[in-house]
Amino acid sequence: MANALFISESTLKERSFISDNVDIKYLRETILWAQDQHIQRLTGSTLYELLKTQVIANTLTAANTTLINDYIQPILIWRVTAESAYWSSNKLMNKGVTNLSSENSQLAGRATIDALANKANDKAEWYESRLVAFLCENEADYPTYQNPGSGSDVIHPTREAFTSAIFLGRTDRPTSFRQKYRDEQIDLN
Repeated sequence: MANALFISESTLKERSFISDNVDIKYLRETILWAQDQHIQRLTGSTLYELLKTQVIANTLTAANTTLINDYIQPILIWRVTAESAYWSSNKLMNKGVTNLSSENSQLAGRATIDALANKANDKAEWYESRLVAFLCENEADYPTYQNPGSGSDVIHPTREAFTSAIFLGRTDRPTSFRQKYRDEQIDLN
C-alpha cells in the first residue's frame, strides 16, 4: 500500500518549531515512523489501515476528518519535532555520521537536544490521552477501534497514552461505554 501522511508539510511547519527551510524528504520518513509507532499503537491496526486507505483515496468521512485534524495531527506535530531534534543536525554520509554546522549558528549540545525531545514527547503524550478519550467516548463512530478483529498481525489499540516510569495511580475514567455501563451496575456498598 502507498504511504499516506496524516499531516501535510505545510501544517507541520506552520504548527511546530520546525523551520520552513527543512526539506520534506527529511521529515517524510519521520512522519511515517511516528504514525506507525505512535498512532497505530493508539488506534489499532484496523482503524489505522482504514484511515490510510481513506487518505490515499481522498474519501475521508467526516468522523475520520475530525479524528485526523483535531486529534492525530497534534500528536504528530510533537512526535516529529522530538524525532527531528536529533536527526536534523546529524546525517549519515559515506564517511560515517556527520554533525552539520553553519557559519551563522551554533549547534545545540546533546543535553539540550534531549531536553527538547523530552519536552516534545511530554506534549505528544498529553495529546495522545485526548485521542484515547475521544475514541472511547465516540466508539459508535469508530467500530474498528473497539473491535479490531483477530489475527497474529492485528495490533489492538492501547488505552494507555503515558509512558512515564512513575505510576500516578489508577484512573477512574472508563475506557469505553461498556466499561462505564459495567461500572455503574456494580454496587460498591
